[in-house]
Amino acid sequence: MQFEVLTDEQIEAKQNEIFKNLKEGVASFVVMSAKEDRSKAGNDMLTLDLECIDADGTKGNVRTWLLLPHIIKHFCESVGSPEQYFTGKLSASFCQGKTGLCKLKMGKERKGKDKEGNDKIWPARIELDDFVKPEDGKYDGKDVEFDLNDDIPF
Repeated sequence: MQFEVLTDEQIEAKQNEIFKNLKEGVASFVVMSAKEDRSKAGNDMLTLDLECIDADGTKGNVRTWLLLPHIIKHFCESVGSPEQYFTGKLSASFCQGKTGLCKLKMGKERKGKDKEGNDKIWPARIELDDFVKPEDGKYDGKDVEFDLNDDIPF
């Protein structure tokens, strides 16, 4: 495999460009990769890398974690397998390649320490708010139609 060597700053700029292009609201997604993992508290979780397509047709990547019960349940519903939630088990192989709908939101600016221990501020970026259950209970993976002319109450 060959790749372009980038500095940390160049990598961060590319990541920010990917995340800032997506718009808030409902988007379609496909699970590009899924990994079984553990939270900092030691709980089982799945790390999902999603490719999302927003209402404008813009593609972007979002990383999310299946850890909270309501997010796990909504994921199963979104991908058309609500019965999977009631088994109490979810594997990375089950999630891989699944398609559905999700709601994206603009996250908050984050403060912390970088790898060298220096103070750092990461800019706000698009993140998953929740998974969305399709009205008919099954998402068939076809293009999603968005109604951009709905009444907005404000």
